[in-house]
Amino acid sequence: MKRFTFLVVAALFMNVGFAQSFTPAKDAKALTHRAVGKRTQSPLKTSGFKQSSAELGIAKENWTLPERKPAQTSALPIPVALPATNVSDVYFEANWDSVSGVDAYQVEVYRTFETTVDTTIIVLAEDFFFAEAQEEEYSGYLDYYCYRADWYLVNGFVGDRSIILPKESSEGWSQLETPYLDLNGMEDSDSTLVMNLIAKGAINDKLILGYYYYDDDENFVDVTLGALTFEETDIVANIPLKEIPLRPDVVFYLCTDSEMFVNSDDITIYSVVIAQPVPAGTELYRFHDYKQTYTSPVPFFTMEKNTDAVNVTDKFEYLVCSFVLDDSGYYITARSDPSNVIEVEVSSAVEGLKAVNEKIFVHDNLHVVLEKPTAINVYNMAGVLVVSCQGIEGDNEIALPSSGAYIVKAGNTVAKVMK
Repeated sequence: MKRFTFLVVAALFMNVGFAQSFTPAKDAKALTHRAVGKRTQSPLKTSGFKQSSAELGIAKENWTLPERKPAQTSALPIPVALPATNVSDVYFEANWDSVSGVDAYQVEVYRTFETTVDTTIIVLAEDFFFAEAQEEEYSGYLDYYCYRADWYLVNGFVGDRSIILPKESSEGWSQLETPYLDLNGMEDSDSTLVMNLIAKGAINDKLILGYYYYDDDENFVDVTLGALTFEETDIVANIPLKEIPLRPDVVFYLCTDSEMFVNSDDITIYSVVIAQPVPAGTELYRFHDYKQTYTSPVPFFTMEKNTDAVNVTDKFEYLVCSFVLDDSGYYITARSDPSNVIEVEVSSAVEGLKAVNEKIFVHDNLHVVLEKPTAINVYNMAGVLVVSCQGIEGDNEIALPSSGAYIVKAGNTVAKVMK
């Protein structure tokens, strides 16, 4: 039986001993890294759309944050952002009023984090819950497989709730990259982060860690941090990432390269969590995630949220822009100013996660256990409604159309399931 369980960040970010050794790059003289050479522009440039099959994708080589030059905006109608719905500790849906004369929208989510005690902020949390095994080698963005946009895989494989860096790829190397991470707001603090990694590999095989960004002159800077050696096949490790530039556009990568290390087996990555220590008195305002879409509402996952409310404030807010596209439907020719800002209110939170896990699960079919009759709606990961019915009190068994990940809404409860 498969039951969905939300990623519990605190459980992953454990104080455990290393099940392997990490060799910093400065101590490994032969360790070098081949820059991928994709995402050749800073993420702070112009935006673009693309349509792939029936799903909306994103031309992310050219996406934008809202610090726009006047020439980039136009007199397009500005959407009115509406309050979030289906809010939980890990999820919400952004809403807005559609406007005429535009083709699409971009929703941008920001995070405010404040603490009066020494604590840790989770910068990124991903367990690849939506990933389904694919036979073909893959290079491209991993949207619809990940909670946040812009995870990127080069010469690798999508596994079952995992990402695989093969021992032999078509190019002799493979690489998994995080989204651009906003680390700014703490320029005077310790720049050591910690990566919590859950992975599997053969004993003595190696995984290379590093990061890249674009400097203030838009030069591409690629830094190899070191190599992780598997001393056991299954590992849970906390890896220090030292002297990281606290910038708004840092990408971390995990890679293999047969020119540096010949691995004897594939490396499977099950979870990546990046955490940053923050001192008492810290106030951060950071970019979190974005989506480009044609319709409202649009879902966002906030797996990184610190749900311990004692001396910590961790809030999310969003704004919306409208776009006009060219005849190809790919490039943006005009963009509106941003909408009003909506704070995601905790008061609209759904039932607790424990209740969700017990009441919505998959065992052959989807089961939704209700205390009273209510509507049940099931959406696929493209946001398409695939099942809608009136639930009855007790266990409602529903046949899902096919294998895959779904969002289930029953009354004011929302959960993700995998068939």
